[in-house]
Amino acid sequence: MQIAQTCKENRKIFTWNPAHDPPPDTG
Repeated sequence: MQIAQTCKENRKIFTWNPAHDPPPDTG
């Protein structure tokens, strides 16, 4: 697994938890 440089990338790599963080940006 590659290390993400941004929080947004981290959010894409790790399992998104709606109760923990807002949904990832898909723009």
